[in-house]
Amino acid sequence: MTSPALAPAHFGPRNAQPLDQIIPGALDVLQGLFAPPDPKDMPPLARAAMEAQAEIKRIASEKFSDDAGRMLLEAICDATIRRPVMVVVRGLTIEQAALYAAKREGQNDTVYMLLAMIAGGRGEQPPAREGA
Repeated sequence: MTSPALAPAHFGPRNAQPLDQIIPGALDVLQGLFAPPDPKDMPPLARAAMEAQAEIKRIASEKFSDDAGRMLLEAICDATIRRPVMVVVRGLTIEQAALYAAKREGQNDTVYMLLAMIAGGRGEQPPAREGA
């Protein structure tokens, strides 16, 4: 059996892929993944959706910034997030308990979405969810 007709490599793996050329490319990719998109590079529909979302956040932070809005927000949180959770009730089947948990999670998720909108309009971090 003869050897392949290819000439032996004159460089090793480090020469073929130098680290100083790999890292800047990786940084560009990571910055592209985590940086906010540039609106001029987006399709018009996506740009409009992003602008609408920013407007919704601004409105939410504005409406809940005064005393009346704060009072309403506290009442919503009392009725959902701060409400005690029923863990065990006699006679409840597993399916009924799961439906109750799903209902409560839906209620709480809506309030967390509202809190995230308010925080976004204020330029703050949204509240952290337990287990999320």
